[in-house]
Amino acid sequence: VQLEGIEEVVEGIEILLEELEIRVITSPASFDLEGLLALKRTNLKLRRWMSRQREVMLRLSRQEVGMVSAGEAALFRDLFDHFSRITDLLESFREMA
Repeated sequence: VQLEGIEEVVEGIEILLEELEIRVITSPASFDLEGLLALKRTNLKLRRWMSRQREVMLRLSRQEVGMVSAGEAALFRDLFDHFSRITDLLESFREMA
């Protein structure tokens, strides 16, 4: 699972939200509503994808699939925690937007 790429996307969403917030405060007339809506759609798609991946990691960490060893289950628990943190962060971005 390539989390580095996901973290870069999440960081990009955060930066764009901060920029939009600054523009709304400093120059409300030039507010980019289309940009905000596009960002919200991207965030929603990523949140949905992350939620599905999180559930897969949870099932693997619980060894619900017979091919997972105890050591691998621990790694999947770590991944589950990581996916959960990112999903929570994306949820906070939704609220900010």
